[in-house]
Amino acid sequence: MAFGEDENGEIYVCGSSDLAPVGDSGVVERLQVQAVVPVQAALLSAVEGQDGILLSWSFANFHTLDQLHIERWGEGVGPEIVAAWSGADAADRRSWVDQDIVSGRNYHYRLSASGGGIELTSNEIDIDRTVPSPTRSRLLAVAPNPFNPSTEISFLVASPGRVSLKILDARGRLVRTFAWNAITVGENAVQWDGRDDARSAVPSGVYLVQFETNAGNDFRTITLLK
Repeated sequence: MAFGEDENGEIYVCGSSDLAPVGDSGVVERLQVQAVVPVQAALLSAVEGQDGILLSWSFANFHTLDQLHIERWGEGVGPEIVAAWSGADAADRRSWVDQDIVSGRNYHYRLSASGGGIELTSNEIDIDRTVPSPTRSRLLAVAPNPFNPSTEISFLVASPGRVSLKILDARGRLVRTFAWNAITVGENAVQWDGRDDARSAVPSGVYLVQFETNAGNDFRTITLLK
């Protein structure tokens, strides 16, 4: 067996179907390297809460983000851009709250992102606000709000199962996580002392409380003042 390279840089291998080239048993094959290209994707999710609709997103194998916008449409209304960011604002942001909504309507959302010559479009999200929500898990109160140095977050758990409560900053980046594999059905509460998961104090500002269970999700905005 032998290898060779032509004037164009192509690599060839010489071999035989027998132990050694005999007669017409010799072969020459050009080597081709097939690279696996990671799939690039944008994933959009939504939580309907008392303060509006919280849209959150994540990216897979997409690291150069220059432009970002969210489209919304509904019955009789075509897609329109309702939020947009560029540069560092686009690269850092991972959520947005749509407060310009009313009950009794359907809303549809889609996220588009671009950067490094690549354009991505997320999945579409549908929110139906025409049907009243049944009894479900939800946030009850955050008091005090605004707060300093701590606040109590109370919530209703409608059925057994895993429960998580996440604190996000205004751009949707995760700050603190509370999670329970099992928790008492009914009203519960947790204290947040204005610190992140590393136990470092976070700055003043608006934060999002995102509540997730298998019987409903909810979110609310809170304000830390120092």
